[in-house]
Amino acid sequence: MSIPTLGIVGAGDIVRGVHVPVLAAMRQKVRVAYVADVNERAARTSAKLLRCAAESLNGTGLQRLPETDLVLIAIPVGVRGPYYREFAERGTLVVAEKPPATSSAELVELGRLFGTHRMAVFLQRRTYLSTLLV
Repeated sequence: MSIPTLGIVGAGDIVRGVHVPVLAAMRQKVRVAYVADVNERAARTSAKLLRCAAESLNGTGLQRLPETDLVLIAIPVGVRGPYYREFAERGTLVVAEKPPATSSAELVELGRLFGTHRMAVFLQRRTYLSTLLV
């Protein structure tokens, strides 16, 4: 079985402080293909730690983001719509930081886009220390 590939959209505090350390410790379980953000420096910093590509989200089409098996969306909830639609169209599995949407209408739309098995939401916080201890 091949190692699944992951793309990360967002390189803010939650990604740097929670996801990067956990994913760096799980290289044998998942391969991070890229980290993308409008803050190119933040994307490069996280990408360097994860030994993957950094992608800019400044004025470029989402269609140019590399194909992956799964994508983590960790950008402000109010700007996620185009990303959700792009990855749903590709058939990419999505994991989103909480909250996934700002209204019940948006949640219904996510259900329409992803069905019941192609999207998940982080509802609890992991830390690197607890993961290391396990």
